Amino acid sequence: MNALRKYHRWIGLVASIILIIIALTGLGLHIDQTVAMGELGRGPKLPPKPVRQPAELPDPTAAGTFITEGLQRIKLQQSGRHVLEVHVNYGGSETKGFAVLADLSAKEVTPKRIDLATGAQLPGPPELGGRWHLILQEIHAGRQFGWLGTIISILSGVSLLFLSGTGLWLYIEMYRKRLKANRRNLFWDR
Repeated sequence: MNALRKYHRWIGLVASIILIIIALTGLGLHIDQTVAMGELGRGPKLPPKPVRQPAELPDPTAAGTFITEGLQRIKLQQSGRHVLEVHVNYGGSETKGFAVLADLSAKEVTPKRIDLATGAQLPGPPELGGRWHLILQEIHAGRQFGWLGTIISILSGVSLLFLSGTGLWLYIEMYRKRLKANRRNLFWDR
């Protein structure tokens, strides 16, 4: 048990520095996302989800024509972009839909939402925190430091598992000794 304590302390000492950085950036990401989503009364609010009225399913031919014509319109307007998804909503009095497009040859794929009926670009969902959020994500995941950062991130996860397991085991062993000494408190008393 003394060897386990020694390993637990030394690994904990080294890992604590990295785990503090991961914890702080994770906390920053959570706060940034909460503020960006408007959950603290600031930032852009997400639009409420529409109340869906039960609707008769449209004639399959009409629905197929709507989608086909919309995709042809988009193909003419948006050359070089590929359709990733098509969303169609049959609720209400008219059929609505949009396609999600992206230029897959670009380094960074930024999808666009295009209305099937008009071919106009629709606004996307609100972005979370902008540049600050991305910087925190890079540090939190270790990607800022390349493959070395990835290895450190994985090792810190493994060390967290090790420290949690050995810490729990050490506590159970100490608690067993306390029971043998007829001290039944869960935590140390002075």
